[in-house]
Amino acid sequence: MENLTLVVSKMHCATCAQKIEKELSKTKGVLNVVVNFTNEQATITFDEQVVNEKKILRIITKLGYGAEINITENKKQKERKRAMKKLFVKLFFATTLALVALLSPFYITRLPNTISPLMIDGILFIVSLCVIYLGAYKTLYKSFVAFRELRLRPALLPGLGMSILIVYTLILILFPTIHSTLSRFTLLSTINVVSVVLLSIEWIKLSYEAQFKESYESLIEIQPKRARAVRHGTEMELDIEEIKIGEIIKVKAGETIPVDGIIIEGSGAINEMMIIGTINPVEKTIGDEVTTGTINGKNTLIIKTTQVGGSNTVNQLITHMKEAKKYPSFKEKNARVFEKATTIIFLLMALTLFIFWTLWGAPLYVGILSACSLLLISNPTLFRQSTDIPITYAIERLGLNGMIFSGGHTFEKAHKINHIAFDKTGILTKGVPEITNIVTKEGYNEKRFLILIGSLENASTHPFGEAIVRYVKEQGITIKKPSGIKTIEGMGILGVVDGQEVIAGNIKLLEKSNVQMNEELLHKAEILSKNVKTPVYVAKNRELIGVIGIADSIKDFSKEAIMMLRKGNYKLSLVTGDNKKIAEHIAETVRIKRVMADLIQHEKTQYIGALQDNNDTVAFVGNGINDAPVLAQADLGISAGVGNNIGLERSDLTILSDNLLHVDKALSTSKTVFSMMRNLFWFSMLYHVIVVVLVSGLTYPTFNIIMHPLFAPLIMGIFSSWMLHKISTIKEQTSFNF
Repeated sequence: MENLTLVVSKMHCATCAQKIEKELSKTKGVLNVVVNFTNEQATITFDEQVVNEKKILRIITKLGYGAEINITENKKQKERKRAMKKLFVKLFFATTLALVALLSPFYITRLPNTISPLMIDGILFIVSLCVIYLGAYKTLYKSFVAFRELRLRPALLPGLGMSILIVYTLILILFPTIHSTLSRFTLLSTINVVSVVLLSIEWIKLSYEAQFKESYESLIEIQPKRARAVRHGTEMELDIEEIKIGEIIKVKAGETIPVDGIIIEGSGAINEMMIIGTINPVEKTIGDEVTTGTINGKNTLIIKTTQVGGSNTVNQLITHMKEAKKYPSFKEKNARVFEKATTIIFLLMALTLFIFWTLWGAPLYVGILSACSLLLISNPTLFRQSTDIPITYAIERLGLNGMIFSGGHTFEKAHKINHIAFDKTGILTKGVPEITNIVTKEGYNEKRFLILIGSLENASTHPFGEAIVRYVKEQGITIKKPSGIKTIEGMGILGVVDGQEVIAGNIKLLEKSNVQMNEELLHKAEILSKNVKTPVYVAKNRELIGVIGIADSIKDFSKEAIMMLRKGNYKLSLVTGDNKKIAEHIAETVRIKRVMADLIQHEKTQYIGALQDNNDTVAFVGNGINDAPVLAQADLGISAGVGNNIGLERSDLTILSDNLLHVDKALSTSKTVFSMMRNLFWFSMLYHVIVVVLVSGLTYPTFNIIMHPLFAPLIMGIFSSWMLHKISTIKEQTSFNF
């Protein structure tokens, strides 16, 4: 079984993607197909023993689309620019030829009398055919394909309307006495104008499409093409493809960092705006991680490469954004069904109009022109356009600012959230705890105590454990290798060090393990709690031998973020395994009223479940490492402060920055976009109701007037362009820096 990713060009709507999916799915040996119109990408799983890549490419090509393997984003950008130039040239010549036909009354009278009216009409018709070829060929071709395959696609409507107009005009030219009151020149003019308008709409759509896809391109562009490597003490400029993991890279002040790596020499202020969306530079020094695409603000850095090529943070970010397209929202799925239904409705309405006016006794052209106008002015793709594009564009824009949704379905969940629960450590607090107090049992050697606790906690991934290990090493104490390690989620850790059973954690773990307590140590632990320090109890051989006091300060933006969320009328909770006094102090400082403390992992999950039973739609904000079950229980699991470890996360929303203002921005953007989608959907509905009334010919019996097909694509184009412009404002709503 093989996986193949193709870049598919010449798709004009989501229906094209569905067409490719259906055709490939029928192919023997193809196991799974996902084609994404917005991303111009097809992901295919196939049995290489039955079908090969060439056959798959040939099938797509036969359908009238282009397909390539391993095409770069830069190449796609260049292709779009070439396509826009090509369209502009077509538009220029189509407009010029259309003017030749439209201005014919001014010069026809000057032509020799030997040229018959029929010949003039024939020449103008040939000119019009040239305009049709330049302006309406794609519309007609897509309509023909849909008709040939007997599939009711939106592309069928304008193509069918245009085809009827062309045939009807040709009949009138050949048999002018059929409708002496209807000017052949009027119909020729209509064909020309409609063709030019259809081409103009295509050009406008391509212009907006380039804007909607700029997120990938901007990420590609921030990656340097070359890097300054240091090999055997010699600096050399190399292409980025030549850089290997472990390579030493030198980055001067003001330069863009070309790889993911760790600083091994120097320090500087790193601007990470293009990756995590924060404008303030971050001070980094030896041992700190740096990311591709960030900018070294000052001083020279020596970096050891940890990730290159497709594995670096920027490319992982692009991959995550692409993967999100595979999981559409419920509204997107509904819009696809609605699009198909309205296509059928408008076809039936056009047929009904023609039959009605013919039976009414009106001239034949009234029914024909009314039906053509309806086919040209209706646009079922507007319903999908009002959902697919806003969601996709918003997800990409947020991803560009370090907020990565796993799909349209999770972006949809975000706008329904009314209750947000926060973990404490590393979320509201900095997550870099410091050891403030070491209290041991009277007469117990402190160094021996630190060896035991340091060795045990060296096997822990909890921030408190890392802080203890860091402190022990700073004291110059050698850490030993523990055995029999067992982590009790939400309580602590136990294991064996030097043949001694060691337990470290909260009071619940000690009680559960039947540890013999020491009243003096418990009293000192109580004092630590009152001073807003978390006590970590340490026992050896089931006897309490010491307590460590740990402090963790509140993040700079936590208060502001909570204030913004309160303004958004969210219910807020602090859910932590820390003791109640510290949790209440943190909550009071940031102004969170609901506090659930001293909870182990499954109790946190139960609390989230209880909120959901109370009809709350809950988001949980954690670090994605120690709270995976809670993130899974929540309606929207949010991993915050992930940094460049995005490949490790599987939450609904991954936030690279540790700034909680990004949580508010992601949720508020979802609300704004879905509000926009509702408005656009109903505007589309209103548009179609109004245009049906306009083209139905209701004014004909009284005023002897019907809507001319000439205006149909103009009205449709104006409304479609307005909708695309409205969607493009998402860029302004997602352009921010904290």
